[in-house]
Amino acid sequence: MTKAKSSILSNQAQHEMLENFRHETKRWQSEIDFWKVEGQFFKRLLQIYTLKISNDDDRLSLASFEEKLNQYTDTVMDNLNKEIHLHEEYLSVIIDKKAYSEEYTYKLRHEKLAKNTAALKKEFVLFKERLYKFTDTI
Repeated sequence: MTKAKSSILSNQAQHEMLENFRHETKRWQSEIDFWKVEGQFFKRLLQIYTLKISNDDDRLSLASFEEKLNQYTDTVMDNLNKEIHLHEEYLSVIIDKKAYSEEYTYKLRHEKLAKNTAALKKEFVLFKERLYKFTDTI
């Protein structure tokens, strides 16, 4: 009886962990949605600064910022958001079917997405800092 009881607790613990993972994936999706809104703001900001630029070096820097910003908002963030969405669907299936014996594949997937999301967040923050410094010089 003790063995069955510990198995139930194990399933309950796994269920709670999966629910936490699902909650975290939704938070990541919200963060990415916000980053995309920020990206649109920065695109408009760069369009305004285009009018203020008077030398070729600044034009090249501005073009580089625009290219990198487009890469973030049109590719990198979209791809990560798709991966997160697929992971969230995967977690939902496991939770709905109570298929907790997935050998923790979901945990490995989740950890990888957590690292990728954290890396993108750090990279995008650094990009924004460089962009702020650049716009201060114009």
